Amino acid sequence: MCALHASEILIEEVRRALQKPKLIRNYAYSTHEAETWMLSLRDRLFIIEHPLPIIENGCRDPDDDHVLAAAKVSGARAIITGDLDLLSLGTFQDIEIMNPRHYLKRLETLTAK
Repeated sequence: MCALHASEILIEEVRRALQKPKLIRNYAYSTHEAETWMLSLRDRLFIIEHPLPIIENGCRDPDDDHVLAAAKVSGARAIITGDLDLLSLGTFQDIEIMNPRHYLKRLETLTAK
């Protein structure tokens, strides 16, 4: 089974990223469409509402430590990301960190059986 978990910090990070002119230009969506999509996504997420633990020396970019903390709190087995700082870890406390392409290939393998 696959479930999406996110913290409020991560949701806000995605919201801000979707407002960047370069993304809007490259993917041809409006800010209204982005906000509508965010609301739809939010309805499909398990939102982590309790405080996140402090992660020390987790990631080479300390701004990404909240992702590790959210994964730990949610009991995640994997973090799916394109963030190179997170991907460089490979794993964090038995949580595998992989890019979306790797994850989709793994799903294809599992569903082909």
